[in-house]
Amino acid sequence: MTTEAGVYQFAKTSGGFSRRYAGAREIDRPHVKSVSTNPRTGQILTASVQDGHLCTWCTDTVRLAFPRAELALHGAWIYKARWWIG
Repeated sequence: MTTEAGVYQFAKTSGGFSRRYAGAREIDRPHVKSVSTNPRTGQILTASVQDGHLCTWCTDTVRLAFPRAELALHGAWIYKARWWIG
């Protein structure tokens, strides 16, 4: 789950949300609009507000974790990003 403050993960065992989870240092930051895990590889993508974008809640770049990378569609207005596994 994302909020303006950061990225939380739901723990089935406790029934609550936490910012203490594997990979949090790489993923948890303010203003993340979406987070998604690739079901095949475990790689995680996030989309965050991009400073200076015409759309004040959009980005043209998604960040990847495990391994770390970025994917950019210059000029795009990305709000939510999800893995598409065909």
